[in-house]
Amino acid sequence: MEVLPCAGKEIDWNPALIHRVETLDLIRRPLSEQDAQNAASEREKYQKEYEALLRDLEAHPEKREENRWYVNITRAYRRMKREDNVMRRLEEQQTQPTLPFEVHVLRLGDIAFATNPFELYLDYGMQIKGRSKATQTFLVQLAGPGSYLPTPRSIAGGAYGAVPSDAGTGRAVAVVWPFSRAGWLSNHSSTFAPVGEPADAPASEPAGAPAATP
Repeated sequence: MEVLPCAGKEIDWNPALIHRVETLDLIRRPLSEQDAQNAASEREKYQKEYEALLRDLEAHPEKREENRWYVNITRAYRRMKREDNVMRRLEEQQTQPTLPFEVHVLRLGDIAFATNPFELYLDYGMQIKGRSKATQTFLVQLAGPGSYLPTPRSIAGGAYGAVPSDAGTGRAVAVVWPFSRAGWLSNHSSTFAPVGEPADAPASEPAGAPAATP
């Protein structure tokens, strides 16, 4: 079916264009002493692997001419540093329990664009879109220094991206329009229930454009 004739009758020549920016303080993912001990053990393993590979390269410099010679040593070094981050975060959470992140919400007519600095698990993306009153909601991920943002369910299962070395932030926030309607994202059955306009919202205030942030 041709949609162009229909679309041509629905052109909005003066769409609302509104941009909002907020900095939100998000809860860190709490780490335990056991998490740090596990990280230290893993770090020691990767450090030994890295040092062994480095010694081998120093003893046989001709290996640098081989295809993809750097893959194994780079992987060992990267994993070693990831475990360092777990131990660093355990220290930081004592004095800085939250992390500030900047999020943007853009309304263009009845469409919403929302940024977040993370790679969201699907549950969060669905909840954010479910809370949006926009006809279409587009989530722009990895718009910042974030990492994976796992759900409590994935953390409990130890899924990929949910282990301490992969994720540094706790619960996600659903940013809705207006920002006064922001709320924590959890696996609640009420997430997709109809969301009414707040009583104090001006009549001209745009409908819910959500953004994800952790």
